[in-house]
Amino acid sequence: MNFSTCKKCNRLITKTFRSICDECIQKEEKNYTLVRDYLIDNPGASVYDVCEGTGVDERDIELLIKSGRLERCGVKCAYKCGMCDTLIETGVVCEKCKQAVSKKVGSIKKEVEKNKPPEPVKPPPEVPKSKDSDGRFHRLAKK
Repeated sequence: MNFSTCKKCNRLITKTFRSICDECIQKEEKNYTLVRDYLIDNPGASVYDVCEGTGVDERDIELLIKSGRLERCGVKCAYKCGMCDTLIETGVVCEKCKQAVSKKVGSIKKEVEKNKPPEPVKPPPEVPKSKDSDGRFHRLAKK
């Protein structure tokens, strides 16, 4: 038997396809149900509102949102952009940050192209060689 530790509570568990123990799975399911029901009753609530209304940890709520489980059951929730903390309902970053990243990537590409080293000079063509009867190569004299 292989053993591992639960990623949430660090208990020793039998290694399976899941990385958390049964108790943590049950806690996650309970939190999911609490958050889903709260959002059905309070559409458009922020993560902070859900946290205050359900007692579920903010990180756990954000994980549920980012995993897509809440969206699949028809519930949307606002959460913080990964860069600027603006409230968003989909993705990882807001449109403003997405455009800023795209612009930065474009300028980096231009900079790389501008500083690209020149094409290497091709070596002169080699003098043709011929095989002798014993299989060794000899250079042919230029005429």
